[in-house]
Amino acid sequence: MAYAIAQPSLAPVQRGLTILQWLLYSLAVIVLVLGGWAAIGFLNFAAALSGMLPMFQALGSPALNNLIGSALRQGVTTLGVIMLVLSVVLSVLLFTAGKLLGRVDDLSQRVAQLEDRLRLSAASSTMA
Repeated sequence: MAYAIAQPSLAPVQRGLTILQWLLYSLAVIVLVLGGWAAIGFLNFAAALSGMLPMFQALGSPALNNLIGSALRQGVTTLGVIMLVLSVVLSVLLFTAGKLLGRVDDLSQRVAQLEDRLRLSAASSTMA
């Protein structure tokens, strides 16, 4: 006489994985948008620095103004580019993590179906 062992349902786990997958997708979009916005802000600030440089002229010579102004503009522009690159990389990583969770969800469903088939075939072979 064969006793059937109750198997736990995978529905709550799959629901949680789906929610986490969409959360990661949403975070990827948010990070990409905010990173682009920050990069545009840094680049606009670098462009606006030329209007702020007369403040530096009051402190010293025009040569010092040119030296500080160009280095400051390049530094802020570099920060903007770094922000954009980092946001794209982080966004791609979050999107990839979401895709991997989707694959895990699909795989767990296929494993559950395979276990059900094996359990049914084992039950039918013991009854025969």
